[in-house]
Amino acid sequence: MYQINKLQNKITKLKECTFSELKFKEREHLQEWQVIKYASYCSSLTKGHYGCR
Repeated sequence: MYQINKLQNKITKLKECTFSELKFKEREHLQEWQVIKYASYCSSLTKGHYGCR
């Protein structure tokens, strides 16, 4: 994965790390992330389409 700096027109490779290195506990965070992603996806679509309510 890379970080793009548009102002400086540069790209920087990001350091790979694990959930445990970041002190994330997958079981505690994964469901929350899925809900947030689903909610943001659905908010960009017309209400009632593609299974979003």
